Amino acid sequence: MAERRTTRVWTDDELDDALGRLRDDVPVNPAAAPAAYARLMSAVAALPDSDHRFAPAAPLDSAAALGAMGEAGVTHPRRERWRRDLVAVAAVAVLIGVGLLAPTLWTRNNRPAVSADAAQLLTRAASAITSSDEPVGPGQFQYIDTHAWWAVFDRSDVYLVENRISVWVPADPSDPSQLWMLDRAPTGNTQWVSGDQDAFNAAGGVRPGIYPTLHVTAACGDFYAENGCGRAGSWQDPTPAFLTELPRDPVQLYDRLQADAPDNGRGDAELFVYSADLLRSGLVPADLRAALYETLATLPGLEITDAAANLDGRVGTALGIDDGHERQDIIIDPATGAFIGERQVLTDDQDGVPAGSTISFTSVTRNVVDALGARPRR
Repeated sequence: MAERRTTRVWTDDELDDALGRLRDDVPVNPAAAPAAYARLMSAVAALPDSDHRFAPAAPLDSAAALGAMGEAGVTHPRRERWRRDLVAVAAVAVLIGVGLLAPTLWTRNNRPAVSADAAQLLTRAASAITSSDEPVGPGQFQYIDTHAWWAVFDRSDVYLVENRISVWVPADPSDPSQLWMLDRAPTGNTQWVSGDQDAFNAAGGVRPGIYPTLHVTAACGDFYAENGCGRAGSWQDPTPAFLTELPRDPVQLYDRLQADAPDNGRGDAELFVYSADLLRSGLVPADLRAALYETLATLPGLEITDAAANLDGRVGTALGIDDGHERQDIIIDPATGAFIGERQVLTDDQDGVPAGSTISFTSVTRNVVDALGARPRR
């Protein structure tokens, strides 16, 4: 007969003693699960009597929060509540330490928290960005090359259209006297996602030209003549001033991201999309990129979606968040912290397009060139 095991319930005094030992001033060896340990210590530091500020992006949602966060700011639940909630977290930490659970936490309502592997990888990538980007000297330009495949939804036909976008950014991007240049053009190449290309052509189908060729110069990168160097900028259209004012502290950056992203029901997935929008621009400097990686490392639902993602011949690691309908990925090189590109993948069938279909992806490279319009040597 198999041995029968029983589990003894801790008394309140034993529980208080165990919780006290979880404080960050007690030596503990986190080597077995460093990312999980770091997240647990972040949560513990948020409890009452702590001198540390609660990180709003801590990977524990409000249903199992150790420090609940309201819309107007941070609030601390009463001691009786956090003691009950921390029991579950402490139990998970113990199981992780002895290898009985994989280092991925789940909240009480079965919503996945950030994957330990994903958080650790992004944190490592942020640490790898140890210096600033290649300097752009006087008379030189930062050259940003974007290779994009964007979806066209034309009734029952869905296909990707290839585009090449090149941007030249002067040494002082905020100087009105130094022009930027944009060169954007569709190549004419397509990849079918849903539908029949032969039937489409036989029916005289004409692909809509929604991505026109554009070649223009402008001060401060205002290629669409909105407000010149005075435009406000955004996560989708980052101006030099907008990039400068974004916080480099991960907690403050999370607050800013949450304040700017719309409340459209996508939750943390929308914060991830906004971050991908910013990274896609190719304009994010090294220090801000590192802070953004640290911020994203705390978003619930983040996971590694492809350990060897090949995007335009460059291999990196894809990380993403799934909102139940589609997944936004970013692809980075964890060894250097370089941003390689991003993509969107359907995770359920939509309008005849099967789950698993990639509906857009972009690859971004950066170089320094010596003249406006010059391209790097291949």
